[in-house]
Formats: sequence, C-alpha cells, structure tokens
Amino acid sequence: MSSPPADALEGLEKRLEQLPLLPEVVRRLMSLRQDSPDYFDQVAQALHGDPVFATRLLQYANSAALGAGRPITTIQEAMLRVGARGAVDLVLAHSAVRVFEPGSDWEAGLWRHSVDVAWLMRKLCVLAIDHRGEPDEAYVFGLLHDIGRFVLYLEAPEQLRGVEETDWGTPDELIEAETRICGYTHAELGYLALRKWRLPDALAEAVRWHHTRPLPLEGIDGRYRALNALLQEVDWIAVGAERAAVGDAAARSEFRAALDGKLQLRLRGTLDDLEFTIQEALRESRRMLTALHLQ
Repeated sequence: MSSPPADALEGLEKRLEQLPLLPEVVRRLMSLRQDSPDYFDQVAQALHGDPVFATRLLQYANSAALGAGRPITTIQEAMLRVGARGAVDLVLAHSAVRVFEPGSDWEAGLWRHSVDVAWLMRKLCVLAIDHRGEPDEAYVFGLLHDIGRFVLYLEAPEQLRGVEETDWGTPDELIEAETRICGYTHAELGYLALRKWRLPDALAEAVRWHHTRPLPLEGIDGRYRALNALLQEVDWIAVGAERAAVGDAAARSEFRAALDGKLQLRLRGTLDDLEFTIQEALRESRRMLTALHLQ
C-alpha cells in the first residue's frame, strides 16, 4: 500500500489547528435542557445576543419554505413559527456551514447529504427498536457525522475527489481508500474537529467510530452506540432516497423493496409508516437547506 505525501498529512494537521471555533452561542444552546420550563426563554435570550443568528432565524421564519404569511419581525414570533428546537437546529446547521462554506455544487452536495441525514436521524430514532429515542442528539450526530469530509475537502480537494472516484462499495473499502489516498479517514478528522470545537466527548467518539463494525467495546456512550447502529442504516437511506427521487418507477420500487427487507427488524411500524416518515424528514431537510441557501 502506498503512503500519502508527507506534505498532505502536514497540511491536514495544520488545517485542524486553524479550524475556527464554533460561536459561543452554539455551545450555550447545546447545553440547554429542552425539558426545562424556561427553555423557550433561554433560547430566545441566547439568540438576542447574536445578531447574525437572529437575522438568519427571522429570514427562515419569513421564508416561502415555511409558507410565511404576515411578516415576522421579532425573535419571539419567529420562534413561535419554527419552534424553539427548530431555531436551535437552524443555528447549529448555520454555524457549521459558515465554518465550511461550500464553493461548488459538489461541496454543497456534501452539506445536503448531512442535513438529510440529520433530519432522518431525528425522525427515525423514535422508531428504532434498540433506542429510547432522543431526537436532539440524533439530529446533531447526523448533521456532524461527516464533518471530517469537509476538513479533507478544504485541504485536499483533489485527493477527496480521488477517493470518490475509487471503486469502493462498502464502508470498509471507503476507509481503506481514504487512508491510502489522504492519510486520514474522515471519521478520524471528524473526531479531531469536534474535539477542537469542544463539543461533548461522547459525540466526538461516536463520530470517530461511525463507520466501524462492530463498534469498540469501550469509549462510546451507550446512547451513541445505539445511534451509531441507526446512523449506518440512515446513511444508506439518504443516498437511496435521493436516487429513487430522480429515478423511474422501477428505481422507486427497488428502494421500497430494499427498505422492506433491510429495516423492518430495526424500526417499528409498517413499510408505509416508514416511507411516510422518511418523506416527512426529507421535506423538513429541504426547508432548512433553502434557509441555508444550499438548494
């Protein structure tokens, strides 16, 4: 196996050192308890302190994607329209996109996949047989699981394109291709990026191992162990649903059959229930992508 150039490894390490921190408002919002009686007021207070996020929330609340009618001019009104958790979801996604601003449609496609996975994780985790259903954690994990791919693209776009063009068909083959071509895997880089951002260790460890089967016995919080198993299926759903959406009737029928055979042992409900939930998640994803100007 050939080794990647030393300067490529050095460049990736420097890129991680130079990675901007997430805004303080993001860590504040992520630390809030959603079951707190004053959760709505705490979110509103945090957003009032950051004009950039307040502006983006107002734009989102007034967007055609949400069927906006009467103009909304205050944070409180915007949060009533999108919900307190919807506001937090938007702020987190906007923060990550600002760090890794896409410069091409191919890069924007990486973000579209991440937001699709985030919303699928939020909606499907409550149906998972082996998971209690914590939608907020599931959303964050889905949004950030591939963040290492953005680090790779910033520093080594040609190498990453080389990985995409490599003939790989399984996660193991993808990881092998990244290691051979880039010297790092996107899972390792994602782990280092989340540590740099001072996000919870349990989340960073989950991202680190999200392509590993079986998962290591130590180091991963129990909640994220179940989410890892779900994510590996949701990653497949996101890609399959996109192909089915642009394909013919045969492609859609093939995707439905694959869902029926692949996920019925993992998720509660009928196949029709599952398809409805997937489409609901993807509609929410499209609304957010429009607000983030990624559509």
